[in-house]
Amino acid sequence: PMKLQWFVLFLGMIWVAAGKDAWVQNIDTNSYSNLGEVSTTHFSVDWVIDFENKILDGFILLNMKAELDGLKWVYLDIRKINIAKIECDGEKNDHFEVDDPYKMKDVLGERLAIKLKKTMKYSQKFQLKIYYTTTYDITSMGISWMGPALTAGKKYPYMYTQAEAINARAMAPLQDSPFRKSTFDATLRVKKELFAVASGILQSNEESGDMRIVKYKQSIPVPSYLLAIAAGNIHKKQMTSRTAVLGEPENLEQAAWELSNADKFIQVVEKYILPYVWGEYGILMMPPSYPEGGMENPYMTFANPAILVGDKSSEFVIAHEISHSWTGNLVTARDWNDFWLNEGFTVYLERLILEKIYGKTITLLKAYVRYTYIQNYINSVGEDHPYTKLVTDDYKRKPEDSMNWIPYEKGYMLLKFIESLIGVDYMHKFMRGYITTFMYKSVTTEMMKDYLMKFILGNFNNGKEIWEKIDWETWLYGTGMPIWSLDWNIPQIQNPIKLAEKYLNGETPKEFKKFE
Repeated sequence: PMKLQWFVLFLGMIWVAAGKDAWVQNIDTNSYSNLGEVSTTHFSVDWVIDFENKILDGFILLNMKAELDGLKWVYLDIRKINIAKIECDGEKNDHFEVDDPYKMKDVLGERLAIKLKKTMKYSQKFQLKIYYTTTYDITSMGISWMGPALTAGKKYPYMYTQAEAINARAMAPLQDSPFRKSTFDATLRVKKELFAVASGILQSNEESGDMRIVKYKQSIPVPSYLLAIAAGNIHKKQMTSRTAVLGEPENLEQAAWELSNADKFIQVVEKYILPYVWGEYGILMMPPSYPEGGMENPYMTFANPAILVGDKSSEFVIAHEISHSWTGNLVTARDWNDFWLNEGFTVYLERLILEKIYGKTITLLKAYVRYTYIQNYINSVGEDHPYTKLVTDDYKRKPEDSMNWIPYEKGYMLLKFIESLIGVDYMHKFMRGYITTFMYKSVTTEMMKDYLMKFILGNFNNGKEIWEKIDWETWLYGTGMPIWSLDWNIPQIQNPIKLAEKYLNGETPKEFKKFE
């Protein structure tokens, strides 16, 4: 015990000597927040969605808890936010400043440094209420405003947010890091002819004068990047008791037909992995100018209307976003270096859904097409490029810079390799245990590895032999293509390749029908 006390004291001396900012950077290099010193347990936002000025105007109320004795400062992430007033436990707090201590404004935005009037003890709870407005300019990130011309109906304006990866700080001052997860509620005020949605369960919808006031509640702890809102001419059509599509009325009927399998997708993961804990599931069909494929905001997936193609062939996008309800939203990568924990695991669940509904052949074909995506990406950037690593290093750059197909497909291939070693049934058992153990929490690759090692050693007599077959160093930190892949030797993959090669060689094969 005495040796342990001296060791802790030694670590404390290193911390003080290096400065608290160094400690902050060690937790999440993409956040200015002092994540190790204070945590957010719940927050409330109250916003007027001001289409005329293209801003959010209101406040955020942060319920916080000191994680050490002697807490004097709270650091929050912001980007182009105008602070009007700050209160601590109901009293005005004038001791704050906005700075850029690491000279990384273009990457991280700014730091809101709040000096508390009184020093907080370990586990002491307190509230910060911050009144502010967001900013609109051509370089704004996180909040998008559309005129009527950019919508399907061409009559009403539209707005939406995209917080992933580090853009929630453009919406509100908060701890913008997946290291911290919290519950929240949102009050949205918008012109009464419009409707507003958020990534939570609808609590109330009232009219007051010329304004509509809509309230939402998110009772499951989520990271800041899953805070999302949208407003416009939004309507709703129920598909099943727990699934619905929302969006402009122009494409709502088509969306309801095209995405009617959403509940079946949920049922597959529930059968083989774990129950769906979120209650409702909504799909918000965005305006045609929406630049993303989809975003897994809880209760409210944002989806591009381009997936409405008339034959349900793009519904795999929704299968992917639904799968995030377990991996990403429920179990979350602790920082953006471990982004593959969100996406690789989600692709695994997505393809579990496709296999159970459409069969192994279609699923393997889909996997092969995406495998060529990472081949093309690596050919374009070079096989030694650091962005081809599964675990990345996002220090001094935007996490989005490395968000390519690698964390999705290389991560998926690692999980399928592990499945080839332990079998499908044990892989599903591992997934169930992993998600159950870490649900509502944030994890690292090392935490996942540690759980997997204990799982393999505890379930197999030759567990040590199995474990040693996984070349973790190459899989996680090696560049280039995966060191193992699925067997692509099926006619549905090889015949189209042979046909394409004939055309590329200048030959128009007369017997092309045999390639069908």
